[in-house]
Amino acid sequence: MNMLDSNTATNDNSSQEPGIKAASTRRWTIGTVLFSAVALILIAATIYVLFFQPPSLTIKWTTENELDTIGYNLYRAESADGEYVKITDTLIPANNDPTRSSEHEFKDTNVQRGVTYFYQLETVGREGNSEFEGPIELTAR
Repeated sequence: MNMLDSNTATNDNSSQEPGIKAASTRRWTIGTVLFSAVALILIAATIYVLFFQPPSLTIKWTTENELDTIGYNLYRAESADGEYVKITDTLIPANNDPTRSSEHEFKDTNVQRGVTYFYQLETVGREGNSEFEGPIELTAR
């Protein structure tokens, strides 16, 4: 085989030389390994989110107006007629413009996956009065 024939055989993907097939196979194997590694990372991230990320519940409410309201407290119990415990450290403030509607939310991170909780919302008025609404029922997933 002369030099030209050797170069042609090396660059020809249809060649039957063992070195060429091995290089092609290695490239495919590397691609498969990289694809598998990415797939495993995605699976691991999904497992982390589903099983290791701490559960939480987000309670949202909307008001039509907040006249004479200074803020809100949330209370939680493990049954609808159970003992409700205040879970807000500070008063969730009312909107600065009491004549407008407002959206509020609170994220409860002190929950256990699979457990159902009951929440009551306390509206605290400027005169010191308060009014309770609820309960609502939520299950941590």
